[in-house]
Amino acid sequence: MLDVGCRRDPFVAYGRDIGIESEGFDFSEWAISNSYSRCKKEWIRIHDATQRWPYPDRKFDLVVVLDLFEHMYIDDIEFVTNEMYRCTSKWVFLQIAVSGSGDLQGNTSYMLSKDSPVPVELESCTVAGHVTVQPESFWHKKLNRSNWILRKDIVNQFCSIVPNDVIANWLLNSIIVMEKI
Repeated sequence: MLDVGCRRDPFVAYGRDIGIESEGFDFSEWAISNSYSRCKKEWIRIHDATQRWPYPDRKFDLVVVLDLFEHMYIDDIEFVTNEMYRCTSKWVFLQIAVSGSGDLQGNTSYMLSKDSPVPVELESCTVAGHVTVQPESFWHKKLNRSNWILRKDIVNQFCSIVPNDVIANWLLNSIIVMEKI
């Protein structure tokens, strides 16, 4: 499993706890330097998702991308999506903040470019680094690739198994599972 944008990396540690060979990366030196004590340094690294990922094609069975895409400028989404699919052989699990899903992003859909200033009316949304906020249908189109299918049935099964209080924030947003066919 690869956790992209792993933060302090509880998912890598939890994966390792149950025998899943897990790795992760994040662009934040602070997050990687202050990872959870159970997470060994060789399991995680500093890397910018907008640069070619340091893994061979299809190295991972599963790529997990939680709360990252809304932090990506529209200019980088295609590249990051391509890298995500390049590095996995079978599954992608995503959680993305979408418009209309919570107080932070409100009902507004927007996409910012790297070189554009933040409009005053979006300053409260972008304080948390949310620079691309769109409805779920936008993300379905962006993630659409030949030989990949959307698995809503797996999302429904996941949501029925995991207690709502554990994934309360995820339920306000979009959970997407893609499978390579």
